[in-house]
Amino acid sequence: MQKLTGKVWRNTGRALFGRDPMDWRYICAGCGRVSTGRMWQKFGRRDGAARAAAECIGNALPPSEQVRLFQAGGCLWKAAGPVLLSGCVEIIDEPRRAVFPFAEPGMRTSPPPVSLLLHSRTS
Repeated sequence: MQKLTGKVWRNTGRALFGRDPMDWRYICAGCGRVSTGRMWQKFGRRDGAARAAAECIGNALPPSEQVRLFQAGGCLWKAAGPVLLSGCVEIIDEPRRAVFPFAEPGMRTSPPPVSLLLHSRTS
């Protein structure tokens, strides 16, 4: 597992994706789905940047849909769980936590699970 200070991690995010953490792209260490804080925000989550860094977008589903997604083999991974996947990055200070790795700059976001689209907020 890669270990970084919070400062190095934030500087890397800015260098790859710009100053706004809502635009930073992360790869779920469980399924490889790429998401951003804006995707989480689209589904009604105010803390989108923090969620994108540590949770698969499947977790944005309502609880009843999460059960269906999990039973169908979908991913509900959270990087801060009791068992860390080797693909996670450990922030070793301020506070210590696990996050998903950054996506490569050219990688596109992955579509959320189909059922998640049914629950999106309309603008």
